[in-house]
Amino acid sequence: VATAVRLLLASCVTLLKPRAHPPPLNMPPPPLPPPPLPSRPELSSSPSPALSTGLLPLSPSLFLIGGETLRWRPWTNERLSSPSPPPPPPKPPLPLPLNPHAPSPPSPRPLIPSPSSSANAPPPPSPPPPPPTPPPSPPPSPPPHPVSSSGASLYFEGNEIAHPTVLYAAAFAPASRLTFEAWIRPTTASLTESQFITQLGINGWGVFIVAGGSATGSCTGKTTNTIGYFQTSCESSTFSNTTVDVDEWTHVAVTVNTNLTSNQVRIYLNGQDKTDTVTSPDTGAVIGDGGGSTTLKIGAAGGCACALYAGYIDEIRIWNSAVSAATISQWMSWELGANSTWHPDWSS
Repeated sequence: VATAVRLLLASCVTLLKPRAHPPPLNMPPPPLPPPPLPSRPELSSSPSPALSTGLLPLSPSLFLIGGETLRWRPWTNERLSSPSPPPPPPKPPLPLPLNPHAPSPPSPRPLIPSPSSSANAPPPPSPPPPPPTPPPSPPPSPPPHPVSSSGASLYFEGNEIAHPTVLYAAAFAPASRLTFEAWIRPTTASLTESQFITQLGINGWGVFIVAGGSATGSCTGKTTNTIGYFQTSCESSTFSNTTVDVDEWTHVAVTVNTNLTSNQVRIYLNGQDKTDTVTSPDTGAVIGDGGGSTTLKIGAAGGCACALYAGYIDEIRIWNSAVSAATISQWMSWELGANSTWHPDWSS
């Protein structure tokens, strides 16, 4: 067998020698022949490893061993191994079959809530409760009452024969201190007779709008449309030094304190002291009870259907104390009710 292989390899070398061809025209001379091959060493008498495995020859110099192709260099007796092809790329994993009953993965939580999600968002926490409010105190005085004939005001045409009255009470004629307050809006400019805003009984204390002159029911030598506090007569009354405007609201307040040694009667118009201290008596003030049983009349003199008032009257207040000027100014524009206990003179 070794002799047959050597003969076969020798014939393969002979077949591999190039043939001589005549050089074509106009061509450079052929290259020199390659140097002679070195003498091939004698093969070992032991069988070839490849042949001992019983592999089939594919060509005079090729053999297949498993998946590897071997090449032999007959003149060097070297085995050449063709490079193995690169391994195929790994196949991508097959996707798992979808489970129609599997729950869908949750969506990421948005950083900013969308309008649709904000509607279902929980409400924000409630703010802390406000601190407790301090005890009520009177706010600053608002402007006087508007010019109107609302049902909250008493209106007199000046020719009535019946007037509102309040049953007599001893508190209407306190021994030494008295305060009367009211908002008035007279409608008569030229008075021929004084007009009583209120009077207690017959010739008791009262508050009136003065008519100057010599006619009956007037106060001679006094200024028309001033305010007077009636004690027993015009001569003993106390008057204001300014007049009240017609068809305008004016707050009138009269305080009496017989315990004082002077200025026992004070008259305030719109919170300002407007007492005529020149022509009015300084002492000797009287808080007459008008007989001690007769009603308190509003809009006329107490003992007759005379000295009739024409205009509007509102917010009449009677106190059995001499209210201070500051309290009058602060509270004159505020309506008092059943819970006005924070007024400093409420107990009186």
